[in-house]
Amino acid sequence: MTGLKSAHHLENEQEVAQQVRRLQKTEEQLEQEHSSFVRLSQLSCELVGRLDESNGAAANTVRLSLDSITQRWDNLVARIEEHGKTLVKSGKADVKQVMAQDTGEPVVTSSEGLSTDTEGEEQKNQLVDKFLLHISKLSHELEPLQEWSERFEVSRKRDDVRKMMNTCQEKLIQIKEQEARVNRLQLELEHLHVAKLNAKQLKRANDAFEQFAKGWARIVTKISEAMNVLTGQEANGGPNGEEAAVAAKIEQWIEAVDK
Repeated sequence: MTGLKSAHHLENEQEVAQQVRRLQKTEEQLEQEHSSFVRLSQLSCELVGRLDESNGAAANTVRLSLDSITQRWDNLVARIEEHGKTLVKSGKADVKQVMAQDTGEPVVTSSEGLSTDTEGEEQKNQLVDKFLLHISKLSHELEPLQEWSERFEVSRKRDDVRKMMNTCQEKLIQIKEQEARVNRLQLELEHLHVAKLNAKQLKRANDAFEQFAKGWARIVTKISEAMNVLTGQEANGGPNGEEAAVAAKIEQWIEAVDK
């Protein structure tokens, strides 16, 4: 971003062309690095999730570092947008097609800003990336429940029944606490479905949510099955209402994603 001038300081067409090329080059570099930035965010969230319980200070350090990088990234994007808008609004680039030296294609293609088609697609990619980040964060928070569901085995010994019932009730409370966040993910996915994403973008979102929903369903099903055995509900002809309702909702989500 060094070397950029305010629009009113650009004195001739050559300086305008040079300014536009710099903006275009910086924008292209940001686009090339965007996937790395998203990956860094995901890895940082994963690391914070793993450190939170065992080393809160280290987790906070990672969190602050990510916040700092995110702020710098956002500031850079904002500066590029502001320079582009003021350049066009000044009228100095409005009636020109400033040609990039290497490609021979117009850098400024409309009076609305720089590379509007690319920006539109990038905004859609960012919507998907944000959704995937939300899934990643919740998935890592659910890891203790996931691990518990994989190793938990029901004991039919009379002395163990009450203890196991209490454990399942605790896990059910944890599920209920996370249910609203899972619902928000479902709503976010529905919004993506009406956001005019292309097939590749939509597939990324659907695949990620399907994988998450199946993991969530395994947790709910495990608790439901354990409660059925422990309370004798299987012999009485029906599962517990709360657990069955949650499990049924998960199945509906999975079916919707599969379509």
